[in-house]
Amino acid sequence: LVTSTQPTPPFSVDFGVMTPGTIYTSSNTINTTLSTNGTTGGDIYIVAQNGGLLSATTGARIDSITTDLSSTAHGFGAQNSSVSQTSGGPFSVVAPFNISGNNVANITTTAQSLYTSSTPVTNGAGVLLLKAKPASTDVAAVDYKEILTFIASANF
Repeated sequence: LVTSTQPTPPFSVDFGVMTPGTIYTSSNTINTTLSTNGTTGGDIYIVAQNGGLLSATTGARIDSITTDLSSTAHGFGAQNSSVSQTSGGPFSVVAPFNISGNNVANITTTAQSLYTSSTPVTNGAGVLLLKAKPASTDVAAVDYKEILTFIASANF
């Protein structure tokens, strides 16, 4: 796991200062890889700590939701940018993350499969984008954050 700008942990994805009503796409991507000789492939799972962008100082949260951010007041979520493999697989993105445009998928506080292969795979690579849209009713704060955990698992 790396981001497009950070090769070693801790990793962060920053939206910068956000203006209400504007959709923001993370400036760097979250890049995942999986290689496994597991007879039934493997998965990369994603799990959120807060279920949205949470401000520790105010307690306010911009919820993670599955929606088109163009047609909602506010929200936060993820979408796949690309997926590939060197050999084996195929390595593919799992719904609801297989979306584009201003659509986002809810990142829940329960582990969800993000990328998967049902057969052995070499260098299965998934690239993830984060998107956020604050509303004018969201409490202003400089510390909105979400902590994401990624889990790679071989299936035998």
